[in-house]
Amino acid sequence: MSVIRLTSANRSSIAAAAEHIRAVWAEYSDPAVDILAVTDDGTKHHTVTPIARRMGDDYQLDIVLRDNQTSAKYPDGIFHPHQDVQHIKRENIGLIEVMGLAILPAVCCPRWMRCANTCWVNRTTWR
Repeated sequence: MSVIRLTSANRSSIAAAAEHIRAVWAEYSDPAVDILAVTDDGTKHHTVTPIARRMGDDYQLDIVLRDNQTSAKYPDGIFHPHQDVQHIKRENIGLIEVMGLAILPAVCCPRWMRCANTCWVNRTTWR
């Protein structure tokens, strides 16, 4: 997933910009990288998820660009975690992670600690 972050003190201008992005994404295609707004059967695949919040006096809007295409090779979704990495993270990237507030999957914690410990032990060899 990709996210576009808009920030403005003007609620109307941020809403207009968000609608423009949504409309453009709904029609955007790039077949070279398997991004298709509409497939041959007429199915529309693009939508957005807006996440709005106040940041001080400003409005902030994250617009998550979503593409729900599937294929015979990737039945869970072309842009969903594929079978070869599902031992790390099976579910799609969540909105918390998209917002930059990532949560490390529990399966990664022991690996991360081993990596961090190795880096700490070997820190003098990198200077």
